[in-house]
Amino acid sequence: MPSYSLWVEPDFVHYASAVAFIGRTAKRHASAPFFTPHVTLVGGVEFEGDDHALEWFCDHVEEFAGVTRAIETTQLTESRVVAELYPKSVECGEKRHQCVYVKMEKTASLLQGFRKAWSIFGKEVTDADTTAFMPHMSLAYGVEDAGAREAIADAARKELIRWFDGSEAPHAKMSMHCLSLWATDTDDDSCDSWRRISWVEFGGDVDDSVHPTVE
Repeated sequence: MPSYSLWVEPDFVHYASAVAFIGRTAKRHASAPFFTPHVTLVGGVEFEGDDHALEWFCDHVEEFAGVTRAIETTQLTESRVVAELYPKSVECGEKRHQCVYVKMEKTASLLQGFRKAWSIFGKEVTDADTTAFMPHMSLAYGVEDAGAREAIADAARKELIRWFDGSEAPHAKMSMHCLSLWATDTDDDSCDSWRRISWVEFGGDVDDSVHPTVE
């Protein structure tokens, strides 16, 4: 069955910086695909299809930050759960989807959002799940060479200070634009089939035309 994920996506300013970095990396490394910047709360949950996933999302998103209105017009205004994240460091990893990434502080509000996101998908969070949760925003997928990964990470570390107006961890802060439901076929290494099914904003009206997504 198709797999789906719940993401939080950055505000336009941080989105623009991250998406430009991801795009440049994808052009320089043939194995690195382009993808939308995000922090995954829950990934790889299977549904029968988009309609089934969307129905579940609409039925259960009220459990996330007190949403009370129709999904098309809802804003997450009653709670600031995971609406702000705090970058900790830029790291490299050997997993395809944790190749080069910005590691986030595992704050109490982020853990709360993680648990609520699992509840949207009808999952019960265990202590092991909470321990294993490693919040991050990836900047590169699929770069197998360790030296190339470290070079990408070094470039990201230099850019990160500019992204946050000169602030360094732990003082840097990244505001998030929305909670989103994505179709994420983990077998699609190109990420071309990944698509956003629906989303709700973290307060305020943001015109989606200036917050593009991969279709």
